[in-house]
Amino acid sequence: MAKKPLEKVIIDLEKKCGDDCDFSLVSRDNYVDTHHLITVICKHCGEAYKRTPHDLITKGGHLCKRLVCGVGDLDIDYSHNKDTITSIAYKHWKNMLTRCYSDAYQKRNPNYIGCTVDERWHKFSVFLEWFKENYIDGYALDKDLLIPSNKCYSPETCCFLPPKINTMIVARHRKTNRFGKGVSITPKGKYVAFLNRYNKTYNLGHFDTIEEAFNSYKQGKIAYVREVADAYYKECKITKEVYDALYKYEPKFKD
Repeated sequence: MAKKPLEKVIIDLEKKCGDDCDFSLVSRDNYVDTHHLITVICKHCGEAYKRTPHDLITKGGHLCKRLVCGVGDLDIDYSHNKDTITSIAYKHWKNMLTRCYSDAYQKRNPNYIGCTVDERWHKFSVFLEWFKENYIDGYALDKDLLIPSNKCYSPETCCFLPPKINTMIVARHRKTNRFGKGVSITPKGKYVAFLNRYNKTYNLGHFDTIEEAFNSYKQGKIAYVREVADAYYKECKITKEVYDALYKYEPKFKD
């Protein structure tokens, strides 16, 4: 069988995994055929790997086994079974990277388009250190309570929230609701403001304009969030930093 020309092999390699691999070390002097090893550079971690062109073309160029979502460096000797807190931290870290760097995830959850992870947290060891100092069992990692509309996960912008509070303030874009959060319309054309409190829906009144209805919802939601914040802070279930941020919370029209 004739050997496939190097020029054609490089074209095929670039097409299949050019985003992941650098083939500058491959030359006529070291290329044998598609089933012999060549040396390629991982564009994500900078390390050199030996692979056959055949494997790269058929399986792809994800060389660095430690990289998560193309950016995350699992830079410790990690085992799910040895250390519970490390296992929990890894799940949070991987989920965070997935939200920011997975096209498939963002297609299902477009709210995360444009979100990033601070470069320091690309290393799992750095994230783990922060996680151990701040994590509260069962709480959710939040990136935009302390800094509204923030899109970067970092040690300075993130905190942990109880599931109830996280659910209360998380943005949930309603594709079917053209009237804004907490607002609907009656058959007679009146706008209705409504608010969910403690798993019950309350009617806040009827209004002539969307703006009036949303303002009623907004004031009711602010009062509710502060009420819950007071209860959690009194029981030492949230930090002072989170408590202060909750008192500044304001719902947005299209949340």
